[in-house]
Amino acid sequence: MPNLSVDDFWDLPAIEAFVRDSEELAASEGASLGIDSWGVDVVIKSQGREASSRCYRHPAHQSEFDLWESSRRWLYDRTGIQALPLNTVYQLLALNREDPCLPEVATWSHVPDYLVAGLVGEIGCEGTMASTTQLMGLDGQWCFEVFEKIGWPVPSAQPVFGPSCVGMTSLGVPVVRVASHDTASAVVALAPDGQDAFLNVGTWALLGQVLASPLVSEAAYLGNWSNERAFDGRIRFLKNFPAFYLLNRVHDEIGVQGGVADWLAAGEPSGKTLDVLDKKLFAPGSMVSACSEILGSQLTEAEWAGTLLDSIVLALSTGLSQLETMTGQKVNTVHVGGGGAASNSFCESLALVTGKTIRAAAQEATVLGNLACQFMARGCFHGDDLSVVCSDSTDSRFYHPVNRT
Repeated sequence: MPNLSVDDFWDLPAIEAFVRDSEELAASEGASLGIDSWGVDVVIKSQGREASSRCYRHPAHQSEFDLWESSRRWLYDRTGIQALPLNTVYQLLALNREDPCLPEVATWSHVPDYLVAGLVGEIGCEGTMASTTQLMGLDGQWCFEVFEKIGWPVPSAQPVFGPSCVGMTSLGVPVVRVASHDTASAVVALAPDGQDAFLNVGTWALLGQVLASPLVSEAAYLGNWSNERAFDGRIRFLKNFPAFYLLNRVHDEIGVQGGVADWLAAGEPSGKTLDVLDKKLFAPGSMVSACSEILGSQLTEAEWAGTLLDSIVLALSTGLSQLETMTGQKVNTVHVGGGGAASNSFCESLALVTGKTIRAAAQEATVLGNLACQFMARGCFHGDDLSVVCSDSTDSRFYHPVNRT
């Protein structure tokens, strides 16, 4: 993905070129194609303008989020989605404020839906991605009340769930509607049966559990937990925690030689921790300056690694306790995917602090889940086989609170 600052737009031509290259590769290999991406961001299209997609960290979204503080409970009761300035609802509000005519002349679609439409034509809105918007109701359909309140028309097509083949490209490549939110695809690979907790760790750490129905309680609202959707329409009850975004920003700013994993392995405790959910850390000009101001001191290179690791793990441990309390289900194992699964230091610390068994599964859990959706859509196996198929497709490492292996 191209680098960008918070004031930039995503480089759609570069992303589209990557998709075309992927289509050619799939055609040469006789394979199908399924597209997933990060959540919430949309592509805006209108006559006479080039399609554009603004990064979710744009400051205009935070400004709109602050203006709508009094409506956050109202939104949560209708959507069950945690309040974050990056949510699509605040992006559309910001765009409407900047150009009040835009809702009348423009259409929007999520990045994966936009890219799939470029291959096979319009296919509507995939459900796991739609569930990240804070525009979907608890029934899995667009919430008319929310759209009316923000001044945008309701999309003509309702969200669709379940892997399916949606068309064929000009090169003869079957295109599959997968779980197009990257975390939803990761959950397919990590914990499809809902018996344990999942944790997908990258820029964000998404911690949660698959439930049969939405959990919209006072505790869930106050804890800022989210009811997103799984590939089959069930609930991904989860919370977003800042993770490697903080680590990568500090790592780059202080000029650490070597990768993040090695830096974490050499980390030293400083006796201090940060609230990783502090809004000062959402998109600061300098992450080091923002963290130093909160901590009240400067740290050594090793102390930065230890402090950030301890802070992220502490937040996740607290979140796991909240999850168990709210669902009434004891978690024995946390299935970890994403970049965090590759870090021994992270997994060991998480096992020690949470007291849970940590299964480090596929680092590319999203890719594995995407592929699983493609195979299901093409009739290679059924959803009931997911756990076995995905488990057998990766080498797992287990970390225990005391005796780690």
